[in-house]
Order: sequence, then structure tokens, then C-alpha cells
Amino acid sequence: MRQVLDFLTQWGAVLRDSLPLGVQNALGLGRRFAVLEPTGDGWRLFQARGTALDPQGTGNPARLAEDVGRLDGPTVLLLPEELAMRPVLTLPGTAARSLDQVLDVEIERLTPFKASDVAVAKEVAPSADGQIRVALTIVPLARIEEHVAPLRDAGINVAHVLAQRAHLSRTPEMSVSGAAEVARRDTAGWVPAVVTLALLAAALVSPFAAQEQQLENRQAKLEELGPELAKVQRLTRDVEAAQARERVLHRFLMERTAMTALLEETTRVLPDHTWLTLYRVGDGRMTLEGQSSSATSLISVLNGSPRLSDVRFNAPVTRDPASGAERFRLDAVVDKP
Repeated sequence: MRQVLDFLTQWGAVLRDSLPLGVQNALGLGRRFAVLEPTGDGWRLFQARGTALDPQGTGNPARLAEDVGRLDGPTVLLLPEELAMRPVLTLPGTAARSLDQVLDVEIERLTPFKASDVAVAKEVAPSADGQIRVALTIVPLARIEEHVAPLRDAGINVAHVLAQRAHLSRTPEMSVSGAAEVARRDTAGWVPAVVTLALLAAALVSPFAAQEQQLENRQAKLEELGPELAKVQRLTRDVEAAQARERVLHRFLMERTAMTALLEETTRVLPDHTWLTLYRVGDGRMTLEGQSSSATSLISVLNGSPRLSDVRFNAPVTRDPASGAERFRLDAVVDKP
């Protein structure tokens, strides 16, 4: 009977953790975590359970591992919020099929980092017109290591890293570390519950040796299917990568077409007495440099274009002593067509 009780206790925890976080919190079963928050000269300690956060004072650097050890649950590092970038993307619904590859491209476009140099947590929600809204929390790995390294040296194992206090109740879902592990839980979160019920029934009617034999048989079957599953996974990754490359190429071609149309529009509206020595477009702005018999008139001329707005000089207008024309340099905001 004692063995049955031990079994129920252990697998009860597995069943609890397999429930969605919202259900856990609603039933008062929220998981416990030991939370460390860095300060200027030390650490603040908290005991977290579900949505409740109980302050535990300031950790003593000399015995930080001992202080953390007195708290329940895995250790969570709560980073300063200013370390994270939080862009929000609206993507086509089809992007969900290869979301990780698409996000890698977007991260390298939106930040100065490579996708491999950052840790990411994401919240995905459906949006209007079949699109999806993806809220990202992005933290450079180097900044995480700056805070994890002293804890590691003190003998503290950090299980999860969060970049926003509001995400504590959603640990480990919103952890910016262990993203692959979180994804696996999302797609197979029902497995622990099913296994729990099956093993519970077996525990009540069969010896534990028989249960162990059944698990070994199932494991052997999974290992037998492993190579075929690996092939399918590789093919899926190849298809998703090809789709991501196709989307990047399509966007490049669209931007190049828009650039050609803008050049034609600029050539059309500029007067004949104006010629350019510099034409540059980037980050939604256009810079023109050149000479004109009447540089000041260019402001109103360019503002009249439906593709341009906020036209202004970014350097004083001067007169060229050789040609007598006015030298100018101006910027304009490029509006979307």
C-alpha cells in the first residue's frame, strides 16, 4: 500500500504540471518557484506560487545558495525589464507553419543581433483577417550570461529566466531560456496526463514489475520508430526553411519594385533646372543632394508628391561659385504607396 501511495504522490505532481497554467492557478495548484531579482549590490528573494509573490528579503552574497535553498521550487532569475526588447509583429496566418524561421528573419531585421545570439519568448494570438499577432520578448544571450554566471559560481542552478515580473505566473511558458523545451511541452502537454491515468490503473491491479515491463516495451517501440520520425522531422524543417526563404525573396522583390517606382516619381516631379549628385533611400527616408537654380522651391515641389512628406533641408543652401546654382541637401519621409 505504501508503494501505491508513493506512486500517487509522484504522479500527482506530474498530472498537476501537465494542466494549463490558467487551470493550475484557478484551482490553487500554481507551481512554486524561488525567484531571484538582481539589485545594484545584491539580490532580492521571493517565493512565488501561481500569481502570488511573497518577498523573502535580500540574499546575502556569502550564503546566497543557502538562502535560495530554503525556498520551494526551481530557481527563476528575474532580469531587469530594460534588458529586453519587446516588438509586436502582425504576420499572415500561414506563417504559423514555420514561425520559428520567420521570427529568425524578423529578429535580425528588427535588432542589431543575429537570431542565434538572443533568447526569445513569444506570445501568439490570432488577429483580424486571418493574421496572427506575435508579441516577442528578446534578450541578448550575453546579458543573460552576465547575471547567470555569478549564480552558477555560487552553486545555484537557474531553471528559468524571465524578463518581466508580470510573466512570473506563466513560468516556464514565458521563460526566455529553454525555448525548445517549452515548445515540446506545448505540443505534447497532454501526454503526462494520459500516462498518469494508465499507470494509475496498472498500479492498482498489477505488480510494479509488470508496469515497468510495459514501459520498457513502449520505449523499445519508440526507439524502433525513431529513425523514420527523424526523417520526417528533417523533411519538415527543410520545407519550412524553403518557405521562409521564399517569403524573404518575395519581400525583397516587392521592396525593389517600390524603390524603382519612387525613383521614377522623384524624377517626374523635380524641375529641369535641378540635377542630383546623391540619391539615397533607407529606413523610410529619402536623402537628395545636388544643385538647382532655385533650391528653396524644391520643398513645395516634393511635398506635392503623394509618395513624400515632411520634406526639409538638413544642411544650409549654398551657391556654387562656378555654376551659380544653389547647392542643397534635403531629407523626406517616404510614405507607403
